[in-house]
Amino acid sequence: MTTLITPYDVIVYAYSDNELQTPSSILRSDIAEAESRYILPILGESLTARLYAGNYATLLEEYVAPALAAWTRYTVEHVAHRRCMACHDDATSSADNERQLSTLRALRKKARTLLRRLSNHLNAHGDDYSEYNPYNNPLNRCFIDGDIIQIL
Repeated sequence: MTTLITPYDVIVYAYSDNELQTPSSILRSDIAEAESRYILPILGESLTARLYAGNYATLLEEYVAPALAAWTRYTVEHVAHRRCMACHDDATSSADNERQLSTLRALRKKARTLLRRLSNHLNAHGDDYSEYNPYNNPLNRCFIDGDIIQIL
């Protein structure tokens, strides 16, 4: 399975050095899911294909990879507990649940911010990326602020 970034890239971009996470805990399918859900709608198929072909390395490294890694981490955090059920007992406290929800909210906010950063860069430098079509970018039509959807 080919993805724009590797599991190692997810670790580098989305985790700090003191978090005990290894590339083997990130599945390629996690990256592919995040890419399909969150990155492809912004970039469009043509620009995504150019990134796969090795073009626009700076765009990939500075904007796409951080956003994709953040969304991948968010995706992984949803299933991390279930993947490691042998490590946990079934009885989790409400404090544990609230801490997990708080973590997920923070990760989602970070991922949204990085996705908006990518979108803003593409909109500001659209002439540099001939394959980019700002009219197809859903963030140019819809904002989600505080769980309130605003359609422009």
